[in-house]
Amino acid sequence: EDGIRDVAVTGVQTCALPISSQTVRRALCVGVAACSAVAVYQGTVDLSALSLEPWPSLKRAASALHDANAYGALAALVLPLMWFEAAGKNTLVSLTWRGMSLVTATGIWMSGSRTAALLTLFGIGAVFMCDRQEALTRLRRGTTWAVIACWGALVLSSGALGPIARAANGLRGTPDTTAHEMWRRTGYGPIAVAMIREFPIAGVGIGSFNVLAPDYGREQIGRVVPFDNAQNWWRHQTAVLGVLGAWPAILLSMLAARRVLGAVQTH
Repeated sequence: EDGIRDVAVTGVQTCALPISSQTVRRALCVGVAACSAVAVYQGTVDLSALSLEPWPSLKRAASALHDANAYGALAALVLPLMWFEAAGKNTLVSLTWRGMSLVTATGIWMSGSRTAALLTLFGIGAVFMCDRQEALTRLRRGTTWAVIACWGALVLSSGALGPIARAANGLRGTPDTTAHEMWRRTGYGPIAVAMIREFPIAGVGIGSFNVLAPDYGREQIGRVVPFDNAQNWWRHQTAVLGVLGAWPAILLSMLAARRVLGAVQTH
């Protein structure tokens, strides 16, 4: 929570806006909950509503962000904050925040993002570690399991392809072929590596990956790839910005991981 809060607050302070960290945190949560409501509608009613291809064809809810992966990752990062906001509040406020978190968790499932699902598990684990006694008390209540059962029935009956089904599709081969394909990601891996090898210092330039990817695709994998990114954000940053431009993002990721792990060890 502290790591996410610090990043958001730093951005606001940079703009010299007189906004408190609590306001930033709550505004972020409300915005994500609204996007999640759109994702839930897409997954349960109409995947094409407020969405663009290829997401409806892939049976994935893209939310109002028009990108299932970006939405899923953002929602997974903000979900633990909603749980922390619910702690220590009166019944009505607490129920409101927990309702928002439930909608957000549903939206994450509808997005079909495997990375977001993994982040959600880590987030839920962190919340559990921070207040184990409260979590265990709630798990003993019948209403908690009733809510979980209703949530499971909702996501399983929806038209969206969840992260578990997508993960299962990617694990049908042998461990070696699965690991190989996870690195290649339908050809985007070799393309990005070729760009990094050719332009290691400054990269190919912002916005140039998709322009150059078809030519690199013909050379590296013998075919043209659709418009997309490098399927790994650190790899994409390095390909586009080079080592000089990508190191801040990589360093920020390392510092965030260090802070999160430190907080978990403290609790």
